Amino acid sequence: MAIIRRPLLTDSYTFDPITNNKKNVKVPANVEVDDTSPSTPPSVLDENGEKFGQWLPQNNAWGANSEYSKSNIPNDPNGQPVDSYLFQNTEKLKLATSNIINSLSPQTAREFSKQSYSPGVIASDAFATDPAAGGGPGDVGTQSETLDTNNSDTKSKLSSSRGEIFRYPIKNNDEEFDFLKITEFQYQPPGLSDIRNSGSFGSESTETRIKEYGGTVCLPMHPGISDSNSVGWGDDRLNPIQGALANLAAGAIGDLSQLKLKESVGNFAEDAIDIASTLGKDSSLGTYIKTYFAGQAVGANITGRAGGLVVNPNLELLFTGPNLRTFSYSYKLTPRDSKESEEIKKIILFFKKAMAIQKSSTSLFLKTPSVFKLEYIYGKNGGQHPFLNKIKTCALTSFNVDYTPDGTYMTYNDDGSMTSYNISMNFSELEPIYREDYDDNLADMGF
Repeated sequence: MAIIRRPLLTDSYTFDPITNNKKNVKVPANVEVDDTSPSTPPSVLDENGEKFGQWLPQNNAWGANSEYSKSNIPNDPNGQPVDSYLFQNTEKLKLATSNIINSLSPQTAREFSKQSYSPGVIASDAFATDPAAGGGPGDVGTQSETLDTNNSDTKSKLSSSRGEIFRYPIKNNDEEFDFLKITEFQYQPPGLSDIRNSGSFGSESTETRIKEYGGTVCLPMHPGISDSNSVGWGDDRLNPIQGALANLAAGAIGDLSQLKLKESVGNFAEDAIDIASTLGKDSSLGTYIKTYFAGQAVGANITGRAGGLVVNPNLELLFTGPNLRTFSYSYKLTPRDSKESEEIKKIILFFKKAMAIQKSSTSLFLKTPSVFKLEYIYGKNGGQHPFLNKIKTCALTSFNVDYTPDGTYMTYNDDGSMTSYNISMNFSELEPIYREDYDDNLADMGF
């Protein structure tokens, strides 16, 4: 038996015993593949060589090894359960497995790709890393190119974008090419949060709710990569009279809520007298009252004109809430042959279909469209680019296609494809960025 192992750093989290806050950590692990036995699923091992996870063909996913005795991931007894850890690192595990298999001879690699457990590996004549698994693009064939199109099962697969991988341009021989990966997921509603039982409200991130994979599009790096983090702040005014009356009302409401009717009346009257006495100490009060009512009588600002007085508004900038980030991309897609023309058509249809609203079985209700995970992939290791921002799960709010970006109608003679297309996309994150989303290990740029 020949065993091939690939080390990788995977994400996990621990809980700070003092603050009880979640803290992200990097956990060493190894992916193991038996290159002489394509029917043996890959495994995930800890640093001691103990297998704690493996590919589950029946579930088409990574799962915990039933023989592993610990409920949490290795070397982190206070961390997350194994199943949660494996799900969080699905893409990295896919990448490591694909890289191992793609390093084999093309014939051996194709044998692996035929197995049901093979996570995202595509066989082609020039076998290369699968971009959807996070690897370098290489010379990658799409499913429509590598499957037997005369097979009825294959035809049914090609009629839907579910699980397919699309790429523009189709071929690129630079194995370290960086790219933008856009993956479709079915939207999972957040549900109702019971703070009485959970102790928190809205604590479940959208990152943990995207489960059903749809398909993937891989595009070249966009020339204008940027992000903009903003927080809502706004002017707020509370003059001294309003502040005093607010305190007076709050005290009265507190007494009434406890059914202290007599105390409420007595305290209200006593506090009102104190407020009037305090305000009366200001020598400008008499002038203000006289000019205020004079101004009310004639409908003019007499207090400012005659007395030069304005009640101190106590102006202050206060936090009003978070803002959601948006990301825009525009690509000019120019097919170089008929295969690339077909690929571009599939990419356009993929986005149009995924962002479309869905009808319920009786058309009485409308369902939420798919959502998308956007990642800047670093070609050298196939993971998140360490010097570019991360993006949370997004909704595709608009998708525009210009079929004549060069200002004239032109098609190819062989299949009628347009000579070029221009697509523009606007994405918006589903949830704000929180301070807890950042960690201190500087492994990447963060959000």
